[in-house]
Amino acid sequence: MKNQFFIALLLVGGQTLYSQIKISEFKPQKAEVTVAPDKKETNGCGMTVNYQNFTYTTVNIGSQCWMRENLRNTAYSDGTPIAQGKEIENWINGTEGKWCDYEDEKENKTAVEEYGKLYNWYVVNDPRNICPKGWHVPSDEEWNELVNYLGGEFLAGDILKTHSPDWNGRNLAGFNGLPGGFRSNLGGFKYKTLYGFWWTKTEASNVYAWCRNMPGFENTVIRNNYFKKTGFSIRCLKDGNSL
Repeated sequence: MKNQFFIALLLVGGQTLYSQIKISEFKPQKAEVTVAPDKKETNGCGMTVNYQNFTYTTVNIGSQCWMRENLRNTAYSDGTPIAQGKEIENWINGTEGKWCDYEDEKENKTAVEEYGKLYNWYVVNDPRNICPKGWHVPSDEEWNELVNYLGGEFLAGDILKTHSPDWNGRNLAGFNGLPGGFRSNLGGFKYKTLYGFWWTKTEASNVYAWCRNMPGFENTVIRNNYFKKTGFSIRCLKDGNSL
């Protein structure tokens, strides 16, 4: 019997790879992409960023340079402290920028280091900038660029998310998306380890702003708008095009 072959196609990083495989030798394998965050590229992306006693790694995805961790700082870039919204009454009142730990996890340093802090949208909108110099909170359009580069809203979640028992991502882009949950505009905490939420800097109305949501066990990245007093994670994007 003659050898039989088939052509395998694999889409990785926007490129289609072709391979002729002998059927009798074929063994299904999971595609793997290795990201080296410590690679020192000429544009500066891939290097670490030290900011307010925390270290962040970075990665190029398409023409953008992203931080690979959620923010953890409690001050703006000029050193001005951000108000803490620990108590419910403090969290739900006013329109100033506020941060909190998920269900007051400050005593759990490991959890804060891994998932970062939660911030209302007024932190995002403050001209003192929550991100370090040369970085900013991405706009709705910049999030769209990221998602579209990775295949669109129905595929990008799998590529952006890490993997855990309730979190089905493969992290092929090296984004390290984590399910940090959120704090509602009424003060309650929900969905840690199940959903990840990130603010954009784009306002939707007087009371709402645009965000992105990645649910567990789905490959989607959901575009939605929420109350500005909601607490979400924040990622920083490097100013200008990375490449």
